[in-house]
Amino acid sequence: MGLAFSPLNVVITTSVPPADTGAAGGVLQTMQQAGGTLGLAILVTVFGTASRDAAAAGAAGHDVVMAAMTDAFMASAVIAALAFAVALSFRRVARAPE
Repeated sequence: MGLAFSPLNVVITTSVPPADTGAAGGVLQTMQQAGGTLGLAILVTVFGTASRDAAAAGAAGHDVVMAAMTDAFMASAVIAALAFAVALSFRRVARAPE
């Protein structure tokens, strides 16, 4: 996370006027924490549902964990692909000459 958050903070806050940098940094950190929490909640829910379904189907102990992990990793790949698609949709806005 340290390799991603620090460069991302710099890239995001460079487009913010200096007077608003403090507020932008606070919002950025809040959104990163909220996004991580929401992502973890989704992945835990997927893991729990998949393990419950595999256990109900009569799978053995290690097969239950493997099925749940596979579903959770697939969900995380979908989340990462969606995040990448959203990131590609942002365009750098040219500032008007002063």
